[in-house]
Amino acid sequence: NQLSTQNQQPFTLLPFQNQSKMPSVYINGDIFVLPSQGPGETWGLALNEAMASGCAVIASDKCGAASDLIEDGKNGYIFKSGDENDLVYKMQQILEQDRYITMGEYATEKIRHFTYHHFLDAFANIFKFKP
Repeated sequence: NQLSTQNQQPFTLLPFQNQSKMPSVYINGDIFVLPSQGPGETWGLALNEAMASGCAVIASDKCGAASDLIEDGKNGYIFKSGDENDLVYKMQQILEQDRYITMGEYATEKIRHFTYHHFLDAFANIFKFKP
């Protein structure tokens, strides 16, 4: 399906994709939208994967990872779940002046710090363990 904004920028909505195809899906995209409606989505690992592939991201406020991974206006946007107008607005914002390009670059940089090593360092710091 192709959708167009007022600027005639096309969106392609993909149906379900097998996990084995996801790396090429992410690489071939510029913007990744995760419209979680909750309540069962505790994280949303797809955001990590999309950011690692250089995509700018848009996610609903029901996606657990959104508040940790998305810096509004820097690597993407968070929209209110179920609010189509908010989603459309955020999609228009990300397309404005090709923002998604610099947002995708920032997303890649930001996600580099979400590793097991960084997690263990933070965990050790919280509990004052010496590595």
